[in-house]
Amino acid sequence: MLQAIAANMVEVPGGTYMMGVRPGDDKKQGHWVKVEPFLIGRYEVTQREYEAVIGKNPSFFKSDPSLPVEQVSWADAQEFIKELNASVSEEVYRLPAEAEWEYICLAASKNEYGFSKAEDQLAQYAWYEANSQGNTHLVGQLKPNPWGLYDIHGNVWEWVQDWHGDFPAGAATTPEGQTKVQFRILRGGGYDSPDGNCRSHNRRSYSPVNARAKSVGFRLAATIPAKVIFREAVIDYPLLGEMANENGFNSLNGMEQRALISMIDRYAFFVAEAKYYRTESPATSLAYSQRADSVKKEIQIRFGHVLNR
Repeated sequence: MLQAIAANMVEVPGGTYMMGVRPGDDKKQGHWVKVEPFLIGRYEVTQREYEAVIGKNPSFFKSDPSLPVEQVSWADAQEFIKELNASVSEEVYRLPAEAEWEYICLAASKNEYGFSKAEDQLAQYAWYEANSQGNTHLVGQLKPNPWGLYDIHGNVWEWVQDWHGDFPAGAATTPEGQTKVQFRILRGGGYDSPDGNCRSHNRRSYSPVNARAKSVGFRLAATIPAKVIFREAVIDYPLLGEMANENGFNSLNGMEQRALISMIDRYAFFVAEAKYYRTESPATSLAYSQRADSVKKEIQIRFGHVLNR
């Protein structure tokens, strides 16, 4: 089950967008948000997955284990995540921040629903009051959004990490809303929602501890850790990687250095103290020296000298 969950995590590239603005609204009502690269579940958490981790299935609709789990509170979702992380021996999984959720819903668009601004297309992507027949449906049965994510709209509302409150003033990097207020946030709409509740900007507040509903579930997110790679197989140039690891970059001749730098450019690796660091979503347009600096800052690795060309 752990492997299946991990296999269905989708890498999301970082970016900046205007959060909290319905298309056509005054842009001053929104705020710019920078989102770092992260992972998100391709599907909503299923009853099969929830029961495998927690040992019980609280859902109302139980005709198939591939239905999304529902009747889970925010606290229930946190307990699932705690147990799941204990199984992988590190804190990897979490709920998405609200800013991350809206970002994946928009999928780099400026539309009401991410895939289109046309409500008449919603039934191709979402189970909601017009087509659900009053119940949830197996995850992944309709079209995915442009980033390959299913049921972002409809089926079940999805918990996010944040407390409900006003959006922060000004630009922010993956903000997590208010420090603490009474309610947590739900996003995306459910099988019994009107189309307006499924829009990318729509948000709903709900009590985090005791509130459970048959239209409320969740989707996993995960933070991408910086990875330190010591292996000899540095993808295209294993021998060069091994030599650089053992003797340092300057032990390579000019041609070898250029070949290794070419590989570094392609995979957003950079060299420091004969080790290789990378993120999961490499930049594609920056020169090597700029890219290395950018990646270094984004994953907040602090170490000594970074090699320059």
